[in-house]
Amino acid sequence: MKLRRNIITALCVNLAIAAAATAADTSTPTDNITGVVLQQCGKLPATPTVPNGNTATEQDLVTAMKDVKAYQASVAEYRTCLDQISAGLTAEEDEPKKTLLISLHNRTVDDETQVGDLFNSAVRAFKGRK
Repeated sequence: MKLRRNIITALCVNLAIAAAATAADTSTPTDNITGVVLQQCGKLPATPTVPNGNTATEQDLVTAMKDVKAYQASVAEYRTCLDQISAGLTAEEDEPKKTLLISLHNRTVDDETQVGDLFNSAVRAFKGRK
């Protein structure tokens, strides 16, 4: 009876080790780069809130302008971090990782452009009220 328990215990341990090894093998090539980005660069910078130019005060727009400039500085720093990670990767074996980094880089550019366009529209709407 004791021998049977030991055999069952050994089989369970082997099964657990095999399951852990299988789980490790099922990760995608980009899983670990996501962790590296979060560790080294942090999360994507949060986009600032831009007020409605049709109802905003001049002070609201001044505050928004400061927030947009701070956002632009933080997103530029984030992109620099992404570029540094990408530069440290090798060629073919890390192609999926580079693709992910390029995608994140492009997203920050698109987000920054949208925030700038939104802020400029708010300023135009504000000036149009006068």
